[in-house]
Amino acid sequence: MNSIIELVTKDIKKKNLLMYSLLMAIATMGAVYTLIGGEVARTMIYGFQLMIATVAYVLLTKVWKKYSAFTYVSILIFLGSVFYGILMFGGSVHYLAIVYFITVYVAIPFKKGNFFYWGILWDSSLYGLTPFLLPV
Repeated sequence: MNSIIELVTKDIKKKNLLMYSLLMAIATMGAVYTLIGGEVARTMIYGFQLMIATVAYVLLTKVWKKYSAFTYVSILIFLGSVFYGILMFGGSVHYLAIVYFITVYVAIPFKKGNFFYWGILWDSSLYGLTPFLLPV
């Protein structure tokens, strides 16, 4: 029985590393894109996302050994940065693309609960953000 638990833990660790790498790649590309475009405030959002994701990854996977929790926390980090960007700068295709990426991102651990969690968060918050997503 212990060998099964070890295999599952090893699998979760690999998926967490993949998710962390994707989160870092997307946030870095977003920061570079907005920095080149001269949008320093949006670049700071991506920098904050990089910092929070790194702290969360280290704390959850290295210090506290809560491997399954990183999936949920990383979704909240993504979602929080998207919502903050929408509220501060208005909706754009840029944020819509990130939302579609998050939908694919949640599929990495292959858990039904992640889709349910993501769907509840996005659907419940979408109603409050609809006025900000529509162009004026």
